[in-house]
Amino acid sequence: MQGEHQLAFVMLALAAALLGAWVALDLQEQARAREGRARAPLLAAAGLALGMSIFVTHFMAMLGFSIAAGFGYDAAWTALSLLLALVGSTAAVAIAQRRPARPWKTSGAALVMGAAICAMHYVGMAAITGVAIVYDPAFVALSFLIAIAASWTALQFGTRRRAISARAAGALLLALAICGMHFAGMAAATFRVVPAAVRAEASLDGTALSLFVGGGSFVLLFLALIASGAARAHERQRLTRLQGELNRAARIAGMGAVATTLAHELNQPLTAAANYTFLVKHGLAKGSGVAEMREWVDKAEEQIRRAGEIIRKARAMISESGVSRSRVDLRASIDRCLELLRADAGLKEPDLRIEFDRGERLVHGDPVQVEQVLVNILRNAWQALAQQRQPRLTVRAQPAKDDFILLTLADNGPGLPQEDPEELFSALKGSGTGLGVGLSIARTIIEAHGGKLWAENNIGQGATFFLTLPAALPVAEDRDESVPPRLAAAG
Repeated sequence: MQGEHQLAFVMLALAAALLGAWVALDLQEQARAREGRARAPLLAAAGLALGMSIFVTHFMAMLGFSIAAGFGYDAAWTALSLLLALVGSTAAVAIAQRRPARPWKTSGAALVMGAAICAMHYVGMAAITGVAIVYDPAFVALSFLIAIAASWTALQFGTRRRAISARAAGALLLALAICGMHFAGMAAATFRVVPAAVRAEASLDGTALSLFVGGGSFVLLFLALIASGAARAHERQRLTRLQGELNRAARIAGMGAVATTLAHELNQPLTAAANYTFLVKHGLAKGSGVAEMREWVDKAEEQIRRAGEIIRKARAMISESGVSRSRVDLRASIDRCLELLRADAGLKEPDLRIEFDRGERLVHGDPVQVEQVLVNILRNAWQALAQQRQPRLTVRAQPAKDDFILLTLADNGPGLPQEDPEELFSALKGSGTGLGVGLSIARTIIEAHGGKLWAENNIGQGATFFLTLPAALPVAEDRDESVPPRLAAAG
């Protein structure tokens, strides 16, 4: 004899499963944000909520199930089915959430969860009194497969941080796993009336038990949902408070970063000015010509003005008032940067090769900031090549898409020390090869111009820096592959 299910109770059973699955996944989401002992209560609550939802789903569905013969429930077997659901679900959640996360843990948790769902169902069915039940093995096996497969899919949503829509999908899958297993198990059952069967004294009326368990469990699950929401609200308040503290710390750190940035950027022109001043003093001591010393004084004055320009540009960037843009001759800018580097006695000049295609000299940008970027990258390259026997540096400019100019600076040095070249552009990143805060600032400047700055290790040896800048109107010039003339040495 087969029974019939009433649609209203089927929907109630699905609602119970969905509510419990949502509470369980929500509690797991909160547990992932906790550490140590703070995780255990939330994971336990998630397991208990899930186990209770399995139990409630079963009895809600059974409340709408009718057969010709009436039936009741054995109290001891009913209690055992509840215990199996609670223990199995809690164990599954604990396995799935155990750190570190591993795929086999999710699979193991799915097996335990599927077994818990099936155990609760079949032990709950064994609690029925007044009828005998015969099962179709094929449908029993199908019910196990449904429970395990759907549990595995749902646990994928419970073991990773997900958006609320994804958690809702996970809760729906888990609810369908519980309900799918139940109704597959019911399809496997054939009921037979046993005339001699006498309902034991411990037998409970099915309708009364279902109403009591279902109503009470719904209340418990709603309380768990409210508690979960309260815990999440408390966590949001805590995060808001922490965010305020982080913002205050960031402002303090920002002041230090600004000071570090200015110190780094001002160091270049001021060092160059000091080098030119040294040449003047050296020239006076050796009786150098007035014209030569006047040239050095003019260059020192130019670098001091450049330091003032850097401060002005930094102020403009901070105030977001913008900076002036004009046509910049890249080749002329590189020449000036090389003169600055040659004035530094601590740097060894590599073998330079500068290649510009016809008309690829002019870009649109701020002259001072463009030279800031170029001198940073060139200085890094010179420092990286200091230990090479035959240091080489090749600078090329060529057209890029969207009316940009691509400038590449390739060397044959030791290459980038970091496995991830992007780390070079992190704020305040430094190393013994001269890579430091300047690259972070350089990228900020290039991106403010609408371009990009990145670096890659060469195949074999060395590294290449790439930067793009918007092209200005080209000028008609022949291909230039010369090396700029060296600054005249003192004496």
